[in-house]
Amino acid sequence: MNAPNRRVAPRIQARSGQYASFPGGAAPIRDLSLEGAMLDDRDPLPVQSPIRLELHLGQETLPCSGVVTRCEPDSGMAVRFVEVQPTVRAQLRSYLTRLVTTENRDKLNVSERKPAAPASASHRLGELLVRRGYLTADQLETAVVQHDRHGGLFTSTLVRLGAASEEDLVRWLCKEYRLPIIDVTGVAPMSQALARVPYEMAERHAILPLGIDDSTLTVAIADPSNLDGLNEVKFCSGCSLRIGISPTLTLEHAIAQFYGANAKMTRAAS
Repeated sequence: MNAPNRRVAPRIQARSGQYASFPGGAAPIRDLSLEGAMLDDRDPLPVQSPIRLELHLGQETLPCSGVVTRCEPDSGMAVRFVEVQPTVRAQLRSYLTRLVTTENRDKLNVSERKPAAPASASHRLGELLVRRGYLTADQLETAVVQHDRHGGLFTSTLVRLGAASEEDLVRWLCKEYRLPIIDVTGVAPMSQALARVPYEMAERHAILPLGIDDSTLTVAIADPSNLDGLNEVKFCSGCSLRIGISPTLTLEHAIAQFYGANAKMTRAAS
């Protein structure tokens, strides 16, 4: 199989009307390249599962085979193509080239278009809530301005502005990410778990380590779309993560309380 030409066909953001069908279901294509695709599938197959796909790209339908390489709560299912016929690969390359050409032409008219919504990691949650109909675009725009001005957690900004209550946010996130709710007011974190994650990191990302079992760290988080924070904690702790959701303000208070108490216990024992 020929190596992909990354100059001609880079990974591109998928557009409406693009989806993949497979035995048992179908899912929108989030992004697409010659090597694979990210599917917006909330019930993904296990990693390493083989999968037969039909890529529906406008008027074209392209068959191929792949293998699932990643499944994450807010990223969907990543599929790497492993069997693509030369004629199909040529069609896919042509399709991607046309899209790149269109996107480059659109960029020339950027001054005539309304600026796109911010795509930083801090605002990923807000964009998700707008797509799901939990927030309006105006509410998101106001929250983004306030968050950029004052910093802190984006979830805290939403609560402070009254765009969403803590209870609503937890309910929405629980439904969206299929994660359990953790009441941090009724738990006592293990000192071994707290020792795996520095206080500054826990405070910055609103992630509270609660327990550790072998190489799995249980954490409570306010914003499960914060992949940067989760990856940072995973790397720092050297553990895989078991994730639950907690209300933002309650979690912030618990982080300060438990880390402070743990520091006092450590000093007393030394």
